[in-house]
Amino acid sequence: MNDSSSQSESENFQVSSKAIHPLVQLGVVAVGTKIGATVILKLAKHPLLLLGMGVASGYYLNKHRKDIIEAATQLKEQSLKVITKKADD
Repeated sequence: MNDSSSQSESENFQVSSKAIHPLVQLGVVAVGTKIGATVILKLAKHPLLLLGMGVASGYYLNKHRKDIIEAATQLKEQSLKVITKKADD
Protein backbone atom coordinates (compact mmCIF):
# COMPACT_ATOMS: atom_id res chain seq x y z
CA MET A 1 0.00 0.00 0.00
CA ASN A 2 2.83 2.36 0.85
CA ASP A 3 4.76 1.30 -2.27
CA SER A 4 1.90 2.23 -4.60
CA SER A 5 1.53 5.71 -3.10
CA SER A 6 5.25 6.42 -3.39
CA GLN A 7 5.24 5.13 -6.95
CA SER A 8 2.43 7.46 -8.00
CA GLU A 9 4.20 10.42 -6.36
CA SER A 10 7.37 9.68 -8.32
CA GLU A 11 5.38 9.39 -11.54
CA ASN A 12 3.75 12.76 -10.84
CA PHE A 13 7.16 14.32 -10.24
CA GLN A 14 8.51 12.91 -13.52
CA VAL A 15 5.56 14.27 -15.48
CA SER A 16 5.78 17.72 -13.89
CA SER A 17 9.55 17.98 -14.44
CA LYS A 18 9.17 17.20 -18.16
CA ALA A 19 6.26 19.61 -18.70
CA ILE A 20 8.43 22.70 -19.21
CA HIS A 21 7.45 24.84 -22.16
CA PRO A 22 10.10 25.04 -24.90
CA LEU A 23 10.11 28.84 -24.79
CA VAL A 24 10.94 28.74 -21.09
CA GLN A 25 13.80 26.35 -21.78
CA LEU A 26 15.04 28.64 -24.56
CA GLY A 27 14.91 31.61 -22.20
CA VAL A 28 16.90 29.76 -19.55
CA VAL A 29 19.52 28.77 -22.12
CA ALA A 30 19.73 32.34 -23.44
CA VAL A 31 20.19 33.82 -19.96
CA GLY A 32 22.77 31.19 -19.07
CA THR A 33 24.67 31.87 -22.28
CA LYS A 34 24.66 35.62 -21.65
CA ILE A 35 25.91 35.20 -18.08
CA GLY A 36 28.60 32.75 -19.20
CA ALA A 37 29.77 35.02 -21.99
CA THR A 38 29.97 38.00 -19.64
CA VAL A 39 32.01 36.06 -17.09
CA ILE A 40 34.39 34.69 -19.72
CA LEU A 41 34.92 38.13 -21.27
CA LYS A 42 35.76 39.62 -17.88
CA LEU A 43 38.12 36.75 -17.05
CA ALA A 44 39.82 36.95 -20.44
CA LYS A 45 41.13 40.42 -19.70
CA HIS A 46 43.65 39.10 -17.18
CA PRO A 47 46.48 36.97 -18.61
CA LEU A 48 46.82 34.57 -15.68
CA LEU A 49 43.08 33.91 -15.58
CA LEU A 50 43.16 33.36 -19.34
CA LEU A 51 45.92 30.80 -18.86
CA GLY A 52 43.90 29.14 -16.09
CA MET A 53 40.84 28.95 -18.35
CA GLY A 54 42.96 27.30 -21.02
CA VAL A 55 44.33 24.75 -18.59
CA ALA A 56 40.85 24.00 -17.22
CA SER A 57 39.35 23.59 -20.69
CA GLY A 58 42.24 21.38 -21.77
CA TYR A 59 41.79 19.19 -18.70
CA TYR A 60 38.04 18.91 -19.34
CA LEU A 61 38.55 18.06 -23.02
CA ASN A 62 41.16 15.44 -22.17
CA LYS A 63 38.97 13.90 -19.47
CA HIS A 64 35.84 13.70 -21.64
CA ARG A 65 37.44 13.17 -25.06
CA LYS A 66 35.68 9.84 -25.72
CA ASP A 67 32.26 11.36 -25.05
CA ILE A 68 33.06 14.38 -27.22
CA ILE A 69 34.23 12.19 -30.11
CA GLU A 70 31.13 10.02 -29.80
CA ALA A 71 28.83 13.08 -29.83
CA ALA A 72 30.63 14.49 -32.87
CA THR A 73 30.29 11.16 -34.69
CA GLN A 74 26.56 11.03 -33.94
CA LEU A 75 26.15 14.60 -35.16
CA LYS A 76 27.98 13.73 -38.37
CA GLU A 77 25.73 10.72 -38.98
CA GLN A 78 22.58 12.76 -38.33
CA SER A 79 23.69 15.54 -40.67
CA LEU A 80 24.46 13.01 -43.41
CA LYS A 81 20.95 11.58 -43.02
CA VAL A 82 19.43 15.06 -43.35
CA ILE A 83 21.55 15.85 -46.42
CA THR A 84 20.64 12.59 -48.14
CA LYS A 85 16.94 13.16 -47.41
CA LYS A 86 17.13 16.63 -48.99
CA ALA A 87 19.03 15.24 -51.97
CA ASP A 88 16.35 12.59 -52.51
CA ASP A 89 13.58 15.22 -52.59
